[in-house]
Amino acid sequence: MRNFHYLSILVSAILILLCACGESYIDPADLDNGSDYFPVEQGHWVSYRLDSTVYDDFDNSVTTYSYTIKEEIGESFTDDEGNDAVRINRYTLDEGSGSWDLLNQWYLTIYDDKVEKVEENLRFIKMVFPVSSGRSWKGNAKIDPSIDGAASLEDWQYRYTDVGLSSDIEGQNFGPTLTVIQNDYGADNLIQRIYAVEKYAKDVGLVYKELWDLRLETSAPTALTTDPWPARANIGLQIKMWALDSGN
Repeated sequence: MRNFHYLSILVSAILILLCACGESYIDPADLDNGSDYFPVEQGHWVSYRLDSTVYDDFDNSVTTYSYTIKEEIGESFTDDEGNDAVRINRYTLDEGSGSWDLLNQWYLTIYDDKVEKVEENLRFIKMVFPVSSGRSWKGNAKIDPSIDGAASLEDWQYRYTDVGLSSDIEGQNFGPTLTVIQNDYGADNLIQRIYAVEKYAKDVGLVYKELWDLRLETSAPTALTTDPWPARANIGLQIKMWALDSGN
């Protein structure tokens, strides 16, 4: 009987050691379900300022366009994969009349283990559950890179940082929030820079987004400039968007 008891302790110790080698222990109390970062009550809305900067190598111009947009949760429906989803009605503000004009519709599906958002017919895995700092996933795994304009989205490795911290964004404090680093490629690359990050606040949703898809195109044997990114770019797009207000 004593030998059996000793053997049980030894086996348990080995199993604990093996588990510890494969993955560090996470207290279930420290896990964040994550669904609070995506409010889906019909009528919930967030307005944003969006600055879109276009780099054109045809005339070496850099042009910034600014908009005020609003995303509002619409009705629920069954998506093309047979899942419960909600529409996201997107509007732009007519600065002259002050009216909101419908721009397009995206949609959102929240599963037990993830959130998928369809933007311009591209399906992004925005989050995976439970939320924990350092956790990573293939956020663009459902996007076909052969689709026109989607080549640069291939093989992005998303990861969580700063989970549960408050964030100051353009003079507003949000908390708790989390950050999703979607891609951070080419900080030291001479000809290409891709950077994408999103921040979410509980009970609000997306509160900050930044995207760089930039290149330096030249036929010269050396780079045209030694400026850092994004100043060195002569082709591509830079987007910055942040929350202005929200409500129901």
